[in-house]
Amino acid sequence: MLDNLSSVSVVRMLGLTEAIRTLGVVIEPWEDGAWEAPPRAAGRSPSPRRFARTIVGSARAPSDIGSYLLEGEANRADRAFVVWRGFATNAVRRSLVNEIYEADGIVRVVLSGTPTRRLELGEADVDAASFAVLQKAARWVYVEGPDAELRHTLLTNELAREWRDGEPFALGLSCKLPVALESAGLAYRAYVQQGSKDTIKSLSDLRKTLAEEMGKVTQQTRDLTSGLWRDVAVAIVTIAFRYSMDAAKVVTAKPVYAVIFVLAAAHIVISQWVTVRSNRAFLKVAADSRTLWRQKGYAYLSDDEFGVLAETPLSQARAIYNRVEATTNWVAGIVAVGLVASAGWEIGVWQALYRRLMELSC
Repeated sequence: MLDNLSSVSVVRMLGLTEAIRTLGVVIEPWEDGAWEAPPRAAGRSPSPRRFARTIVGSARAPSDIGSYLLEGEANRADRAFVVWRGFATNAVRRSLVNEIYEADGIVRVVLSGTPTRRLELGEADVDAASFAVLQKAARWVYVEGPDAELRHTLLTNELAREWRDGEPFALGLSCKLPVALESAGLAYRAYVQQGSKDTIKSLSDLRKTLAEEMGKVTQQTRDLTSGLWRDVAVAIVTIAFRYSMDAAKVVTAKPVYAVIFVLAAAHIVISQWVTVRSNRAFLKVAADSRTLWRQKGYAYLSDDEFGVLAETPLSQARAIYNRVEATTNWVAGIVAVGLVASAGWEIGVWQALYRRLMELSC
């Protein structure tokens, strides 16, 4: 029964004088009579069977490791506790290998590493100190933080490295596990540190990319305003040149200046339209590209984190650009309308319209 505790929360054991509390189940002293145990809480640790696979035979890793991880003092000598400790030891051992199989009626295990070790599982009693090391190793792999699969792989790899003879797994584990566990811990910390370095580099690249995007939006804003002022300068020079001419020459040149004013207005409108359309197309391409590299390179960031780091600054820069674009559109429109009105004045459209209105009013 102690080999299958994954579905129960309380077990009563004959001969037990003090309760044994684990992460998954409570083993209590025996009491006669019917009783109702509370439902078992959902386990938070991954099943060892995901990492310690049974290839052939009935021997397998426990489906739930929490039932065999002790809460409290392990240095107890009462007989019932020693019996439970034996079951827990066998369960934990089978959770610290890569494969379990039977050959010729003998249970064997595989430690994947360099080189791979194929060992007889065997049996061996453990004292309180050895049991504590087993408990520590199982907690480190399955309970203490994420990356259980990586931790399991690192530990079994270190065990395979330490196993230089054909000693059965149960017999040699007690002396080899402490060194292997320490080496696996160092390897995992190095992995985490490298991951942190990669994350820092990735965030640095994000900031660099963001600065480039901000620079492009800023440059587009400057190009928009500089292009507008260039066109406005053309209009001002044209009008100033027109009104600086001698009155005698103006009479014959009025139709020509009307055409020039219309062409200048068309130039301003077309130039503004082309600039705005090209800028909007570029901003759309940049937004689509940003969506792609957000999914490919920065998926580890939540939407809120990515929003704070990238989306919000770029949205603010885009809002500034939109305001500048709206302002330049208005200015370009006003200047173009003014030039068209001046062209109408040159050829007498407004004078004729005024006289017509005066005649109608009379």
